Amino acid sequence: MTTITGDCGPYLAVLGLAEDDAAVQAIMEQQKGKATTETFKGPFRHYVSYDKSGVGFVFDEQGLMQVSFYVVAHGGFDAYPGRATLISGLDDYTRDGVRAAFGEPTESRSDEWDLYEVDDRVVHFE
Repeated sequence: MTTITGDCGPYLAVLGLAEDDAAVQAIMEQQKGKATTETFKGPFRHYVSYDKSGVGFVFDEQGLMQVSFYVVAHGGFDAYPGRATLISGLDDYTRDGVRAAFGEPTESRSDEWDLYEVDDRVVHFE
């Protein structure tokens, strides 16, 4: 199993917690700009996006299931400003750079993405 350290640590620590949990709220309050939200049913997904911070959160019925960091501006999101310290030891956010830092992924799909098991969670690099 891979271990990831860096500024992403507090985000990984709140995965699985409810949206109204104080620790989740503290992380969300650190983001820049106004949040935009969108909710879907079947299956339930609640998206909270901070475009100016380059961070998005996804909740399901059990709690926070995903945090996305946009290390380059994409899809209306600005680039995450803390890219250099987001993940310790990762300087090259290309697929080759991620694999050099963390080894072979637990799962991958062609040229699209790689998944790594990290402390009983899954980290997705796209």
